[in-house]
Amino acid sequence: YCLIIPNEHPLAYQDIISITDFNNQPFIKRTFCDRSQDMDAFLAQHDIRLEFVAEVDNEEWATSLVASGLGLAIIPLPHKFDPEGRFIATPIGEIQGLQDFERSVGIAIRYLRYSNPYFQQLANYLKQIN
Repeated sequence: YCLIIPNEHPLAYQDIISITDFNNQPFIKRTFCDRSQDMDAFLAQHDIRLEFVAEVDNEEWATSLVASGLGLAIIPLPHKFDPEGRFIATPIGEIQGLQDFERSVGIAIRYLRYSNPYFQQLANYLKQIN
């Protein structure tokens, strides 16, 4: 997961971001996120209140609204990925206080198919990005 920040937002210029910096910030809520209840409970436990300015049901809408400057969002995204430079992406593991919210994805490949060069290339690529 990454925190994505509009380029012109004050948090985009901070070298170190803390969970307390989220307090009263405009956020885009991802309604379909399977970890949103965990995040809501975590934020409530730390007395952090977000100002939800929009609710979306997919990452594309969230990134578009962040890129337009409407607010911040936390979405699953490859490390610091934004090829068009529309926003700043910070992995939540780098945000002070949020190191425990990481997402891991596993892939199962039948052993007999692993001899296929495509699957070997995919496995090598996944090792590099993790």
